[in-house]
Amino acid sequence: PSLVETEIPCKEGVGRARHGGRLRGAPSFATLSKALEKRSGLELLFVRHAEPAWGQDGKPQMDPALTERGREQAKRAAERIAERGLAELWCSDARRSLQTAEAIAHATGKEPLVVPDLTEMRLPDWSGLSLAEVAKRFRDGRLRQPEAWWRGTDGGESCSAFAERVRGALR
Repeated sequence: PSLVETEIPCKEGVGRARHGGRLRGAPSFATLSKALEKRSGLELLFVRHAEPAWGQDGKPQMDPALTERGREQAKRAAERIAERGLAELWCSDARRSLQTAEAIAHATGKEPLVVPDLTEMRLPDWSGLSLAEVAKRFRDGRLRQPEAWWRGTDGGESCSAFAERVRGALR
């Protein structure tokens, strides 16, 4: 995973960093972190989980574990984070997030605080669909007008509900 300078697609200022999507005008994690550091002296470092095993046997996984490559990525990210140090380690309860945080915990000696409400924007349960069907749903979603993106994916969480959930977790 990259030590994140990742974009946030929700206009409320908090959003999902998956798939590199970003709406024009949305601030980046780096921008938000710098503003917070300037106001409070607190620096936030966002680390996206390492590579997950999204599709095995041609079916999507709603909460996949890391691949072998993902475990290596997590280890390398953990080494870099250990070099710069950290005061606290928070993660969501998604399996890929927990496994990435475990590598960071091992390298830093910090026990992760698991905060379920930090989990990415909730998608519909597509576990019965093929990978091609899931890819089509993502493509179709991107073809909608940008204003419709704020409603989220049909059957999933809206951007405003996601932002409120994450804001509550950070209070």
